[in-house]
Amino acid sequence: MSSGYRYVLDQAVAERLLRLSARQIRSLIELFQYLADNPHEAGEQWAMDLKGRKNQAVTQGPFTVVYWPDHAVRELRVVALELT
Repeated sequence: MSSGYRYVLDQAVAERLLRLSARQIRSLIELFQYLADNPHEAGEQWAMDLKGRKNQAVTQGPFTVVYWPDHAVRELRVVALELT
C-alpha cells in the first residue's frame, strides 16, 4: 500500500545513478520506492544536516542512501548516494 509519498532525488544522486548498471539502478529505485512507501520507518543510522534536519541512512549492497522525509509535502528526499 502506497503512503502517498513520492521520492525526489538530489541532482548528484541522479547523476551517480546514471553511471551504474541497469541491475543496480533497478535495485536502488526499488529501495527508494520502499522508503517513500514507509516514510516513518527509521533508517539504520541518522545524522543532523547543516539545516538541522534529521537525515536517515540505509545501506544496500555497496551503497548507503541518505534521505529525509519531508512530511509537509509528502516527499522522501534522497540527498546522497555513497559508496560504502
